[in-house]
Amino acid sequence: MIHTIKCIFNIKASIGANKFLYYFQKIPFIGKLLRDNYYSEVEAKKVFTFIVMIGKYTISLLQKFLYLAIVVYLPIRLMTEALPTLNQTELFIHIMFFLSFIAASFSAVDVLDPKMIKYICVRLMGISPKYYVLSTLLLKYVSFFIFYTPALIMFSILLGAPFWWGIILSITITSFRLFIVSLHLYFFDKAGIVLNKNYYISLPGALIPLALAYCPAILGKTLINSTFLISFPFVLISIGLGLIGINYISSYNKYKDAVELATKLDNPIYNTKRIMSESRFADVKMKDKDFTQDVLSSTNFSNETGYNYLNKIFFARHKRLLYKPVVMRIVVICAAIVAGIITRIVSQDATIEAANYLIKSLPVFVFIMYFCSSGEKLNRAMFYNCDISLLRYAFYRNKSIILLNFKIRLKEVVSINLLPAIFIDAGIVLMILISGIEYDFIQLVILLLSILCLSIFFSVHHLFMYYIFQPFTIELNIKNPFYHIVNTIVYMICYVCFQVETAPALFSIVLLIATISYIITALLLVSKFSYKTFRVK
Repeated sequence: MIHTIKCIFNIKASIGANKFLYYFQKIPFIGKLLRDNYYSEVEAKKVFTFIVMIGKYTISLLQKFLYLAIVVYLPIRLMTEALPTLNQTELFIHIMFFLSFIAASFSAVDVLDPKMIKYICVRLMGISPKYYVLSTLLLKYVSFFIFYTPALIMFSILLGAPFWWGIILSITITSFRLFIVSLHLYFFDKAGIVLNKNYYISLPGALIPLALAYCPAILGKTLINSTFLISFPFVLISIGLGLIGINYISSYNKYKDAVELATKLDNPIYNTKRIMSESRFADVKMKDKDFTQDVLSSTNFSNETGYNYLNKIFFARHKRLLYKPVVMRIVVICAAIVAGIITRIVSQDATIEAANYLIKSLPVFVFIMYFCSSGEKLNRAMFYNCDISLLRYAFYRNKSIILLNFKIRLKEVVSINLLPAIFIDAGIVLMILISGIEYDFIQLVILLLSILCLSIFFSVHHLFMYYIFQPFTIELNIKNPFYHIVNTIVYMICYVCFQVETAPALFSIVLLIATISYIITALLLVSKFSYKTFRVK
């Protein structure tokens, strides 16, 4: 077992070190410091392996904190602000139970999932399937407990619970997950079912608990409390189930069949990567109804030439793909406006409180507009339905052509993303008018213009990320780590803005400067570097 763990660790570390070397060499200026011969230098690879593993474990730890911050802490703070009668600690227990115990039973168990590392270790390196699964499960759940415990302790304290609640939750969740792993193996053994790949089981199993985690709380109720979850009997039951799970996992004798299933990379039924790839293509594929006679008419855009003509045709023929997400967002915004009108009829005080909050909530809209902007899907559509073919020609990768296309597309993307922003502005104005509150007209105008400015900012951001990194492979996978890193940084900035309390005028000035600076920076970097990075991978 120890030898197998070392082998798996070394294989993962070697793959990670090679990726580190490859992508470090792609960094402008400093990338040249690492030469190709480092791939074969053992001592240097050991250093890179150490760096990669430290980075990996640091990211794993941060992911636990980020997960709890986004899906637990932030919703609790928002709900308790709206409903002060809710108890934060009891709401914490309620959400943790439905997400970490129930929903995760279907979404977080990957013992039967196809993975490239599993294929390499078992098929290519000849590691025993049983030892491979047992070793990876040991590594996974030991690290899960180690990284999850400090995060649970911190958020327990922040939400007013004793620190030892975090320890209890970490023990019970880890134990329960081990039992769930044994159930997945049991169902595979008895019925040949891979539970988390049977979407008739896994989707309801994940979505229903997700709804139960938040919906009752919105109504001011909790279904699970600390008397149940943080109790000696529940802890004993969880540990007992964990021990039963460990016993079943260690004595399971059909790991060869399970791993054989998972490593059939040529089997489309079980190949998760292929399924995901096909779903990504389906998301941006054109359909017959998109090619109407009106769209295909040769007289359309007859006054346009060159790349203006090319892009006009592209955006006209992809209206369904590009505008469907926008329409969905507008429907949600309109539903929120209708809810506001109903609230006005039911309670004048609640409407006044909501209107006062809206006019002072510019930092919150940074977070909202981040999700309202059409970004990655639009970029996938451009890549799959246009650029993937044209990028094979040298003329299309010319500096001046890339910059010209970027400018043309930026105008179109901005016009698409401005639509939800306009509806949000209209909703804010309507809420303020029907509430009857006194308001500062200048402050309102600043808020409305800032929301439009945010829409432009995120339009620039997503298109810039596409051109400067071009993260898509021909299978529409995203493999560029810099793309993920920059997106994560932007997301964190949006989250920090959500917590900022400052004068709207000052915030708007900073936002305007940031948007103008980003546009200028994007144009300069696209013109300077994208002829190297904007290519088919």
